[in-house]
Amino acid sequence: MTASGSSQSRPLPPSILVTGAGGFIGGRVAQLLAQQSGVVEVRKTGRRPDPKRQVTCLRLDNEADVQKALAGCGVVVHCAFNMYDMASNVKIADVLGRACAKAGIRLVHISTAAVYEPLPDGNLDELFPMHRTDSYSATKAAIEDLLSGYATTRGLDLVILQPTIVYGPAGRAWTDSPVGELLFGPVVLPNEGKGLCNAVFVDDVCQAVINAIKADIPSGERLLISGPSSVEWREFFQSYANMLGRCNLVLQPMSLAEADGHDEGQRISKRDRFAGKIKAMIVGRLSASTRGRLNMVFRRVRSAIGKNRIASPKGATLALYSARCDIRIDKARNLLDYLPAFDLQRGMAMTEGYVKRKYFKQIARCGHLAGRVARGNSGS
Repeated sequence: MTASGSSQSRPLPPSILVTGAGGFIGGRVAQLLAQQSGVVEVRKTGRRPDPKRQVTCLRLDNEADVQKALAGCGVVVHCAFNMYDMASNVKIADVLGRACAKAGIRLVHISTAAVYEPLPDGNLDELFPMHRTDSYSATKAAIEDLLSGYATTRGLDLVILQPTIVYGPAGRAWTDSPVGELLFGPVVLPNEGKGLCNAVFVDDVCQAVINAIKADIPSGERLLISGPSSVEWREFFQSYANMLGRCNLVLQPMSLAEADGHDEGQRISKRDRFAGKIKAMIVGRLSASTRGRLNMVFRRVRSAIGKNRIASPKGATLALYSARCDIRIDKARNLLDYLPAFDLQRGMAMTEGYVKRKYFKQIARCGHLAGRVARGNSGS
């Protein structure tokens, strides 16, 4: 350890493999790694080839293919995750963990802070017990446990990063999804929007990845990765609303939100759950760009059917939006020299251009309709 308390640093290896390089975090990690001094080659892999982004297809569940892909490689950054086949993710982690241990190279695994949900009020760090509240968090937790076991039994050089609410250009979960909700209907925030959002801009996550590759730290460390400070959910959503020129936020007292969330949950029928499974089977076979367009169609249809209905969040989302949990990143600061550079204002400024380019037709349509309403009201 250095005098400042941070870990010593080693040089980046010339060749680095990134899984899930066709996705949000993986794609940006690969892009920024290629700009680093000393990095000669970034091997970008994904489930499907993407010649434009130089992403090659790699069967991560095939031991022979993985071992071949790791030849001459110094580090693996594992970002790949299949939301439509949870079991495959554990198998892939098994193959990748054993292959990295055998090759003697570091594995930087991108997990999630969702393993700690439901979040408590107050501070939270890596000592908080992991939960398994849904298939996503359960799968992520299972992968962490599996790889941590290999760090102990097989000598795997492992660093686990647990990002929080990751947003930025091309971020489906926390950019495209909130923007779509604001465009096509009211967004209800419980607890009057005063729950704490631990948002982190994607480039800060990438900085943590790069530092994790270089850090001389014990194997198996888990590190939470978030922004400089938490913000309230109403600030987070209002940032997108400002980009869109939409006033579509409904700040609801907690008692009403809990009641609405319960009622909404009661209305989910077996037919709806079956339809959701069929959608997942179909959508899981499509490319990322096609999935994005299809999800936009789903949102439009949903909006057209229930455009006058205000839907409250329910279940895990209700709990997430309600909690006043401040996720601590002291461990990442100390072990990785992690210093997030993007507060919410700066991160959203970097995201605004993407939002306005991608959704310019919808934004223009909403502005046109708002103008018609205003003119109609003034003439009445």
